[in-house]
Amino acid sequence: TNSDVASNKLDRYFLRVIRSSSDLIITTGKTARAERLRSSKLAPIAIITSQPDSLNIPAIEEQSSQPVYVCSEVAPKQPFRNSNAKWLETSSASIAEIVLEVQARLNSKSPLLEIGIDSLRELASPNLVNELCLTVTNAVSRDLAIAASESFLKSVGLVAEQLQLLNSGNTWLFRLEFSH
Repeated sequence: TNSDVASNKLDRYFLRVIRSSSDLIITTGKTARAERLRSSKLAPIAIITSQPDSLNIPAIEEQSSQPVYVCSEVAPKQPFRNSNAKWLETSSASIAEIVLEVQARLNSKSPLLEIGIDSLRELASPNLVNELCLTVTNAVSRDLAIAASESFLKSVGLVAEQLQLLNSGNTWLFRLEFSH
């Protein structure tokens, strides 16, 4: 992702570690556009979108060593500039069903979901997501960071147990496990 803009060194390092243990990165078109998603050297990327022609992002426009799959019910009207970018036809089902479909079709055993709050709500409810990594920035103390993470979880209607807490300055990185 365009993590250089959106985060700090700890966040980028943790993202690289997580990506290196994944065999597929799954995201949505909304997240890909918001973060100006770049291709990954560590794993293929699958972008779930209903608007494949609106993905004017580096992952689609620049050459990459790993495949980038644009997962959509409708085919893109224009070819992708990146020769490793491919259209993967998917159903018009819920995002949870599409994630499972993409994971099965690409034979992924350990996918990483890089998604926003709306997708997280939908995926967490049918027990598709086991863990969450959450970054809290500009928290001057551990207590404030914990309060922010608890407030976030409550706002999306999720219950999770804290597995790990790392910090660098005022940035706190939580690794959480969902209670199902």
